[in-house]
Amino acid sequence: MTIPAIAAVMVAGLVVNHVELSAGRWLELLVVLVPASLPFAALGLLIGYLFDADSAQGAMLVAFFRLAIIGGLWAPISSFPDTLASIGRVLPSFRIADLGRGVVEGAGIDPADVALLIAYAALFGALVAWRYRTSEQRASG
Repeated sequence: MTIPAIAAVMVAGLVVNHVELSAGRWLELLVVLVPASLPFAALGLLIGYLFDADSAQGAMLVAFFRLAIIGGLWAPISSFPDTLASIGRVLPSFRIADLGRGVVEGAGIDPADVALLIAYAALFGALVAWRYRTSEQRASG
């Protein structure tokens, strides 16, 4: 499900904003962003396990809007107060955007971005597994 969403944004960038990248750079961007989205998928699953059906969507919106805002996706993180900018720089939203910028600018992939995204994916994945086990235990007895 991630590939079509990322591809749609890439097509919009090409068609609407006339972003000019080589075919190889477009492909590299897709290849980098798909696995980098794993922490967000795991966070979505975690929210699904933590909240009931009526409140999960609201919790998802709150979580993802906060990640976007504090991660510097709506305003440059350099305009934030120092403490908030420091927090923003370690969020997965900042790191996935930084990966994308690195590919687009030809600067390559920052290992710190990859490491933090892997750490978030592992953390959220472990919490999902824990929550799944607890919900299964409750259901069985």
